[in-house]
Amino acid sequence: MARNFRYGSAISTGYRVSGAVATLPILAAVVGCATSSPAAKTAADSAHVVAANRCADVEGDSNLNAVLSGEAVDYVKPLYANLSDPRGSQESQLRGATVMVRALPGMTAEWLDRQLKCHSATETLGQSEAPSTDPFFLPGTPVTIAVRPLGSAFAVDISAFPPKAAHRILNRANDWLASRAAAASL
Repeated sequence: MARNFRYGSAISTGYRVSGAVATLPILAAVVGCATSSPAAKTAADSAHVVAANRCADVEGDSNLNAVLSGEAVDYVKPLYANLSDPRGSQESQLRGATVMVRALPGMTAEWLDRQLKCHSATETLGQSEAPSTDPFFLPGTPVTIAVRPLGSAFAVDISAFPPKAAHRILNRANDWLASRAAAASL
């Protein structure tokens, strides 16, 4: 039975943001690969594709450091997909987390998207100086990162498949932000 997939995230005001519609098997392929390359099968494969194609001239800067440190992050919320079958019944499934990032001077959605994808690839490939605990990658699992402008902020959607990986991303995001908040209060 084919299901339609409607991508969205619940917002605290009760509104639901929806986007593209695709069938669930296509969603699994897209989320599973985390890149546009059909040859990428593992998290490392996906990271190699991103690193080779998008990260040659990417360097960290203070805006990215403010995001990764949690300084520019307002909150984390669950990211849901709304699934409906041909009979019209709907079901929400957790797909990961949305990290709300305050816009900093010079920051654009495109810049932030590229920086976070390169950060994720670097972490996945184990090329960073110190392993990170941030939610922008998940060891051994391909993740998809999508940045949307939202007024004076950005919604960073981090998703993975299967649902168990989505729960890991959400837990990792909540733990990461809580640890940043605790460190800032000291």
